[in-house]
Amino acid sequence: MSTDAKPMHSKCLEGKLSWCFCNRAKADNKVPGSYKSVKTKLSEVVAKILPVYQRLAAKEIHLRFFFLAKPKIQMKVNRVVWEEMPKDVFVSKRRIDLEVTAAVSVL
Repeated sequence: MSTDAKPMHSKCLEGKLSWCFCNRAKADNKVPGSYKSVKTKLSEVVAKILPVYQRLAAKEIHLRFFFLAKPKIQMKVNRVVWEEMPKDVFVSKRRIDLEVTAAVSVL
């Protein structure tokens, strides 16, 4: 977790619209504020969010959604994926995973 001595913002969204106060300040050419101004302890937030994130990120939930979904939904997912990635063009497994995730998120 980030501290004043060791800030860790490499995975935070950059720019003025970032939810990360440090990266927002950098985008405005300002010095980021101290972590002492944060009232809620980050460890408390992480303790509540992490289990939910891990459940949602698990492969099992994605497989369950895809295989138990009605055929109509599967067809929609396939249509969105193939619009972005034609079947006749080779792409990596990572690209396929990203496109399927994007397709599911727009449905």
